[in-house]
Amino acid sequence: MDDQFRSIVKEFNRYSNEKNLDIELNLIYFTDSNDTIGYVDYSKALSLFGKRNKKYDIYAYDFQYLNIFSPYLLELEEYLPKNLTDLYSSKNNKKLTTYNGHILGFPIMLMISVMYSNDNYLRKYNKSIPKTWDELIETTEYILNEEKKIGNNDLSGYAALFPNSENTLCAFYQLLYSYRDNVDDEIPDVTSKNAKEALEKMMEIKDKISSDELFRLPENQIVKQMYMEKTIFNHFYSCMIIPNYTISLLPGKKEGINASIVGGYNIGINKYISKDKLDASLEIIKYICSKQFHKDFIVKQLSYITPLEELYNDFEVCESINCEMLRNVQYYFRPQASMKFYNMFSSRAIDNIQKLIDGELTVDELLTNINDITRIYYLDMKSTLGIILISILVVVSCVVIVSTYFIFIPGLKSNFKFLSNDLWVIYSLGAVMMLISIFKYFNIPSKTKCLLLYQLIINGYTFIFVPIIKKVFFFFC
Repeated sequence: MDDQFRSIVKEFNRYSNEKNLDIELNLIYFTDSNDTIGYVDYSKALSLFGKRNKKYDIYAYDFQYLNIFSPYLLELEEYLPKNLTDLYSSKNNKKLTTYNGHILGFPIMLMISVMYSNDNYLRKYNKSIPKTWDELIETTEYILNEEKKIGNNDLSGYAALFPNSENTLCAFYQLLYSYRDNVDDEIPDVTSKNAKEALEKMMEIKDKISSDELFRLPENQIVKQMYMEKTIFNHFYSCMIIPNYTISLLPGKKEGINASIVGGYNIGINKYISKDKLDASLEIIKYICSKQFHKDFIVKQLSYITPLEELYNDFEVCESINCEMLRNVQYYFRPQASMKFYNMFSSRAIDNIQKLIDGELTVDELLTNINDITRIYYLDMKSTLGIILISILVVVSCVVIVSTYFIFIPGLKSNFKFLSNDLWVIYSLGAVMMLISIFKYFNIPSKTKCLLLYQLIINGYTFIFVPIIKKVFFFFC
């Protein structure tokens, strides 16, 4: 994307000079050479914004994190003409631009997950681009078998884009979304029959027309394989034009159902900058988010996908991008920003998916593990099990409290010589606190409930071990 943003900045500065706007746009990259997390770690990008930070005027940010960056971004609908904001009013664009009813940025270009199909082999065997996963298996098996008959054993079937990175989770979501029963359905839950069918189909694809190595092939190696024409079909992103490969929608469970992960960048304005810089920033937004700029520059010059859906019916635009594909694509928007602790979920989910590919987990085990990662389990106090456990806790707590009375009975005092009476009372209080802390497992947890009960655990351990440590200390000293 570096070259694309440089080109956009250069084009605006040319336009600014031509129109005598007296505005110069400079590009500053935010990178971290030591960052191993990559684009998942949005927390580092937040340091750019800070509290009322005025250092930067315009931000290009991953629109998956719109809600994360929203407190720092200008509400554009109050400053830009309606004819511009209306360009981005489609259902899909609203998901990229709008948060809490306010427009906080405009997508400058899109990258979507697609399938790259080798034209030469499809023409050679008079095959069309598959529209379902079953057609993909059938077509690929046929071509591979025919090529082996003439001694071509180097050809590979399908590169599935499951590297050990965030793209593994993107491919996982894309596969699940392609197994909806109807176009308007939500993504199947990981506990559903559709999710199981999707993962079983994934493993069938790996076993029949791919391999462990090809499934895990890194992004740069997939591109290399395509340039060498070593693969028939490839799951990749729409940001490249590869000779002898056609870009199309990824297959689905059945014809008419497809799925594509959408990525890209929004352009937004820092809400804390001065009026002079705000006016200049608005001029920049008006130009690079305009319909004409997207048509002439984003599409024709950069060959990227524009988010402006009305351009998908423009003949000139459709000479540069696959408009038919874009009119029919069914986007899935990843839950990166909306899911709490996404980084933890992502790393654990990727690890489990890789174990499925290795054969260390079954499909059922993988789906159960991913479901467990995203769920918070608790006991219902009103259930039979809950009532039984609460009754036991109450009885045991009462026994602990009542039994403390025994230390004050003179005839039994010899049995409690290990600790003094005050230390026995402290020890008993600690035991009761530990029993009460078990209530954290009942009903839906809340922040206050968790903090309170964990404090009881800390105090409980303290009250239990301090008397013992004190006794041991004085014994040896």
